[in-house]
Amino acid sequence: MEDTIVVVGGGLIGSATAWQMAKTGQKVILLEQQPEEYDKGSSRGESRICRVFSRQHPVFGLVHTRTVALVKELLTFLNAHDPATQHSLSHIYNSSPVTYAHIDIYQTELKTLSKTGGLEYIYGSDMASIKELLGLDIGEEQPSVVFKETNSMTGTLNPKKLISYLHKGIKAKGGEVYYAHQVNSLELTAEGFDIIVNNKTIAASRLMLAAGPYTSSLLQGIYPSISKVINPR
Repeated sequence: MEDTIVVVGGGLIGSATAWQMAKTGQKVILLEQQPEEYDKGSSRGESRICRVFSRQHPVFGLVHTRTVALVKELLTFLNAHDPATQHSLSHIYNSSPVTYAHIDIYQTELKTLSKTGGLEYIYGSDMASIKELLGLDIGEEQPSVVFKETNSMTGTLNPKKLISYLHKGIKAKGGEVYYAHQVNSLELTAEGFDIIVNNKTIAASRLMLAAGPYTSSLLQGIYPSISKVINPR
């Protein structure tokens, strides 16, 4: 059997995975249960906040920086593949500086973030500098730090547009993308998997599921104990 990878779920995660595989020459089939213009799922819509700085964990900033680099790589490929249609980062990212006010983030930590995570910022530590540099009047209650993240890709990302570009890349590399293809069930075979979708069977040597809340139910047929391994809570 030919080595075929089937990715179930055409949102950002599934589409990005399929693209990464397709660009290396692997045979990829991407299945999405919604029409091409879909309105459900965590990747729907045209706007998501994106930024380098995160109070939760610095890994989020590193992921954002790495994502921008990968998107540039995708657009470079698409522009070379079809010179008549040029794509740019501005089609996907809307740069809009983000302002933060924190009492527990100090200038030394910001400098560290700028070195390790590519954070670019304007910093104010007193009422005068905050008003002059950031244009903010914070009143009498002064936080220890106010800073504005000014990275060019800080602001919002358009998941709808990025997904459409990922699908173009997959197809340009010889992959297949199918919309309105809802997977009904999965079956294990000696050579991999049979994916039952729209009353037909697609054979795959490898399978990647990025179907959000549907993933667990799809796995029940081939891995009944999945509900014990992955706790919904």
